[in-house]
Amino acid sequence: MNIRCPNGHVLEVDDAHAGLRALCPLCSALMEIPAWPTAIPVALPVASPLATAAENDFEDDEQLDQPEEATIAARLAPHAEALGRVRLGLSFHLAKIYTTIIGTLVVLVAIFFYVATNAQALGNQPMVRPGRGIDLEKIVGESALLMVLMLTAAVVPPVLGIIGSWLCTRVPKESGAAGPITTSLLVDKLHILLALSSPFLGAKMRSYETMLGALLHLIAFVAFMNFLRNLAIYCGRMELARQARTLLHWPYLLAGGGAVLFVISLVIVAINPVAVILLAVVVLGIGFGIFMWLVRYLLLLHQLRAVLRPAREADL
Repeated sequence: MNIRCPNGHVLEVDDAHAGLRALCPLCSALMEIPAWPTAIPVALPVASPLATAAENDFEDDEQLDQPEEATIAARLAPHAEALGRVRLGLSFHLAKIYTTIIGTLVVLVAIFFYVATNAQALGNQPMVRPGRGIDLEKIVGESALLMVLMLTAAVVPPVLGIIGSWLCTRVPKESGAAGPITTSLLVDKLHILLALSSPFLGAKMRSYETMLGALLHLIAFVAFMNFLRNLAIYCGRMELARQARTLLHWPYLLAGGGAVLFVISLVIVAINPVAVILLAVVVLGIGFGIFMWLVRYLLLLHQLRAVLRPAREADL
């Protein structure tokens, strides 16, 4: 007969075991095998003993009940050391995001003060392009401090991300999250190699660098979000898995919908200049959507870190 464990895994059980208690071979959850014929109505495909929770379709995940805390603890306990590395890896990814935000703000403020304090000198130099404003590339090239800040803001976050992904590769294989994080790590390395090799590429090849870099970044992003989703499922946090899926789709909706609205607004402004307010609203709306996505992404990482917190630390 077919039965379902408390975590939703469908198993085939010998009829002779009806009415007994047993542990699920997939997640070690304690379950009570119903007496025949109570188990007959379970009309779902039989799961293989080698299947994992992360291999279920996400639509099925939405129908699963939240596992009990004892069940989650029993599943994670044998992998405490490995999951501790994963938690540290998530900390590095959080540091990557915060470093990117702080670094960007510092660079922008430094450029603003440099331009403000050297406005007169810049006006007498070819750093100011006729009709196009100030040439920031030349300004950065003239200031050693700005160059150091730009290099630091460009190099440190990717390095933190690679270290974090490398630590996350310690995730248990049965979670189904090892493949996505390994893919994300390899693609991030390729992205950095591409950036380092850019100065040595020909002009024609360099023209494709931005497009190829964006493609690699997209692949790494999708793989990492799937890692977070599978990790959340393995930890029995279905609500966090749903958040990861939402965050995976949100940027595409913002990019696609925002681009369409932006183009429509430009057309309306060309017809009626007063409608520039509409264009400003669209731009602010897209910016607010990106900001909210970033906030929810940070919260997801913090919540997953809390799930992986050792019991002795959580009790403090």
